[in-house]
Amino acid sequence: MKVFDPKPSDLIETVADTLKQKGIPAPAFADWVKTGPHRERAPTQDNWYYLRMGSILYRLYKNGASGTGRLATYYGGRKARGTAPHEFRKAGRKVIRVALQELEKQGFIQKAKKGRTVSPTGEKFLSECAKRVTEYKKKRDSELTAQKAERAKIKAVQKRIQDETRKAEARVDKGKKTDKKEKPKA
Repeated sequence: MKVFDPKPSDLIETVADTLKQKGIPAPAFADWVKTGPHRERAPTQDNWYYLRMGSILYRLYKNGASGTGRLATYYGGRKARGTAPHEFRKAGRKVIRVALQELEKQGFIQKAKKGRTVSPTGEKFLSECAKRVTEYKKKRDSELTAQKAERAKIKAVQKRIQDETRKAEARVDKGKKTDKKEKPKA
């Protein structure tokens, strides 16, 4: 199974859930820290740290060797400065550094000449997650197809009942019109 087959967002969510289930602890600062100077508030999602770890793992797989600087540029954004024009700011490197260290401790990434790359264990982990996402999507699609077929059958029956009701009403209305015509005029 190829890592690029499912949508990246679905894959990253699956990787994040798996990392959380493995019991990888989130750092103590994860509850209140902002992800960079371009943000006004801390993330509101409970699992944002695991989503960031999954995203970093996917990014390293996709782009090859990267360090904290390149990843900080990727996760950076526009800083609102009041009436002054927006400016680009890099993301906070502490979150990225801690995530990289934890992924390295788990054996999913390894150090390279410049930065870190995904290890064979990490590639296997990503492909397993991609396989799970793809299987889930296929299962869900087949269930949706079955539901659509069932709805189509129900609609066909409803339409047939409506058509028969209209025909019966038309026959009754026709009978009433003929009764009115038969009355003699005085």
